[in-house]
Amino acid sequence: MAAFPEARREQFLERPLPSNEDSERAILGAILLDNALITQAVEHLKPGDFYSPLNRRIFGAMIALFEASKSIDPILIGEELKKEGSLEAIGGVSTITNLTYGLPHFTDLTEYIEVVRDKSMMRNLIRTCNQITSEALEEEDDARNILDHAEQMIFALAERRAAEGFSHVQPVAEKVLAKVEEYSKRESHALTGLATGFRELDEMTSGLQPSDLIIVAARPSMGKT
Repeated sequence: MAAFPEARREQFLERPLPSNEDSERAILGAILLDNALITQAVEHLKPGDFYSPLNRRIFGAMIALFEASKSIDPILIGEELKKEGSLEAIGGVSTITNLTYGLPHFTDLTEYIEVVRDKSMMRNLIRTCNQITSEALEEEDDARNILDHAEQMIFALAERRAAEGFSHVQPVAEKVLAKVEEYSKRESHALTGLATGFRELDEMTSGLQPSDLIIVAARPSMGKT
């Protein structure tokens, strides 16, 4: 592979890390307008996925309020930030209020969440590549061990991207409750899943239930078994 010209390489290294401030603000503002959207956000995002320190702190405060079953509004967010001494650092409650300025009413955050997650993954990839480069330049280990470590770090990033991650208890509980209500309306002998044809087995399991197919993939000798 041909090397970059020196000037171009320096220009590349000085570029800012990938981020999308508008998508971050859209998510936060939408949650302020409709608190129910926080359940979608916490399923896929964590504060560290936000590039802006300000947005990161606000989202962290939103999660704290959500977990305490409190309303998510600028005043209460301000109180959460005041506890950690960062309210003045972000510019006060008015900064939080401004997140909703000119923002339409969203009913779904999927596309914005995907943008923020993608930018976060790109930043993590850059940091990982920088660490690999640093280890190679320092030459404190042999090439084979450095290459193995590099493979492990890149593979860990790929796993993180593919994984759904942990779900907050509230959205999971809501889905379970909806299923319970659905099943309660059925006749007592009705199966909730797919019949196997084996009557006694179907009575014990109520049929084959929806589940996840989990495939564990890794390089040899990584502990799959």
